[in-house]
Amino acid sequence: MLLIVVTQFFTNKSTNALTTGNLKAVSTFRLNNRIQEIANLSFDLESKLKGANTLLNDKSRLQSIQDSVTNLGYNAYVLSSFSEGQTRAAAINNIIDTQVNISEKILAALKNSNTEQLKLNIDSLRILDLGNKVYKNCMQLQEELRTTFRKPWIPIQSKPVNCRCLTAYWPYFQLSLFYYWLPLLYAGSRNS
Repeated sequence: MLLIVVTQFFTNKSTNALTTGNLKAVSTFRLNNRIQEIANLSFDLESKLKGANTLLNDKSRLQSIQDSVTNLGYNAYVLSSFSEGQTRAAAINNIIDTQVNISEKILAALKNSNTEQLKLNIDSLRILDLGNKVYKNCMQLQEELRTTFRKPWIPIQSKPVNCRCLTAYWPYFQLSLFYYWLPLLYAGSRNS
């Protein structure tokens, strides 16, 4: 009976740890996908806007680039809503805010055909190298997530060992009870 109670206790503990780990895994995978999307979008947007001089004659692509800028800003906002990696996410969000602001200035300069402002903002984008900064911070955040994700699984791995130890010693426990209680029961039945 004691073994059943102890086994049930460890089973419940392992099940709770698995549930917590699974919920954390879902959140981590969602966050990881968002991080990859942000890094890719940041690089793509930066490469398009560094060559924005060619867009002066092709204003039809401006709307798709504007959508990419909006999407990048939205993804950064969503990234900051996750509870994991808040410090690193805030750093990524700040870098992306800078990139979005410069990108919007480039798009405004393109719409107004202001070549001086366009050149100035493209140079700012090149000098700041924001796509690379976003990528590095995203990789660091992914590493933090990997480290954090592994922690809940450590207690789960130790529980089967505890149960195996109890299972291994259970027969000896039963024998000791048998040899202890049997004489007492026998003596009790003789006195009646």
